[in-house]
Amino acid sequence: MSKIKAKPKPVKPSPSDDARIRRLVQTNKFLRGLSLTDELTGLWNLRYFREQLEIEYARSSRYRRPFSLIFVDVDDFKSFNDQNGHPAGDLLLRELALILKLNCRKSDVAFRYGGEEFVILCPEINATKAVVMGERIREVVETYPFDEVEKQPKGFLSVSVGIAAYPIHAESIEDLVKQADRALYRSKDKGKNCVTLANPKAKASEPRSPRSPRGRP
Repeated sequence: MSKIKAKPKPVKPSPSDDARIRRLVQTNKFLRGLSLTDELTGLWNLRYFREQLEIEYARSSRYRRPFSLIFVDVDDFKSFNDQNGHPAGDLLLRELALILKLNCRKSDVAFRYGGEEFVILCPEINATKAVVMGERIREVVETYPFDEVEKQPKGFLSVSVGIAAYPIHAESIEDLVKQADRALYRSKDKGKNCVTLANPKAKASEPRSPRSPRGRP
């Protein structure tokens, strides 16, 4: 007659196992935060911008709510770096990042898009309100006492701003980014230090400026 095998007793995690799991979760969160943060400015990076843009687009398209993108680019940044050196340029970008954070609502999120270009994701903000925010940022930058900006072409530091809002300027993520980008190019073409709003429902097939989205003049 065969013996009946006893069922194995369930193994419960010990307190030390719980502590190790908590440390592992915390470490993973920390590492993910590092991978999504721009090292120089402390803002979120381009990767995280793309993630959050997808989330906001899904929410806004489902409930038919507006949101806006505000692109901000430092004017004549290459000239500043050439005259003052890259360490001074890095300091300027860190100061600008702080200005962006201080002039956003709690629900807005600022990102470093690349180089001297930044973008702010603004949930529940239509085009009119986004322009007001963009103008406020432009004015704050123009009057902020950055070091070593007297030799800039305008005698002070300035930024160009391009804005596009969902859904009046585009119905897709790709087109919305393109329209905000084109609006920023038009600010550059108009003499810089200004805010430009995208054209309503501009066609995605419009020719794009041959200039790079980074390292603008």
